[in-house]
Amino acid sequence: MKMTRRNKIAMATVVAVMGVVGAAKFAMPGPRPDGPPQKDMTIDATVRAQVVEQATAELEKRYVFPKVAATLDRQLHEQLRHGDFDGDSSAQRFAEALTQALRRDTHDGHLEVVYFEHPVPVRSDDDKPTPQEEKEELLHNLRLNYGLAEVKRLQGDIGYIDVHAFGRLPGAADRIAAAMDFLADTNALIIDLRRCGGGDPDTVMAFASYLFDKPTHLNDIWFRDDN
Repeated sequence: MKMTRRNKIAMATVVAVMGVVGAAKFAMPGPRPDGPPQKDMTIDATVRAQVVEQATAELEKRYVFPKVAATLDRQLHEQLRHGDFDGDSSAQRFAEALTQALRRDTHDGHLEVVYFEHPVPVRSDDDKPTPQEEKEELLHNLRLNYGLAEVKRLQGDIGYIDVHAFGRLPGAADRIAAAMDFLADTNALIIDLRRCGGGDPDTVMAFASYLFDKPTHLNDIWFRDDN
């Protein structure tokens, strides 16, 4: 899925020689390697150090909380020195271990390292998605119904919407409208976000527009690297 300046968040793409990518974005949950299982890669201490170095450099440059980024830098390098990652000769397992280390103290689910067997090309912020990428994203949205997993009326005339993601507009807008029409006369509404992986801020605004009767400030989005 295309990562643009508009949907890139705290941590930029981290690409290392082993093909590890850490990303966080406004989009349907991803990226993930599609297709059959990937072939793992054997890595050594040099590669692990390179990945940590590049990941911490990106955090220092872009992560929204500078003090947290500095703390992560110290902690990850201490773990390297103490040999905490020495048992991770598998690229896949190292990516998972590094993800756990990033999230342990920050409790930030946006921080993730994902292993890809084949290198992921680095794209500029202004690059437009290719027709193939647009097709794949559309199929991904359709498979997930743009993130609306379940809509129903519960006993007691209570509406229920299970949201797993906020997919792209305009496709998501039609589904949100249909869900809200279906639940319009209920006496209460439950919006279940327990399995929600995030998504497009424009879709969040479209969804929230049904819940407010006047213009309401929802949030601010700030990119640290360009202020």
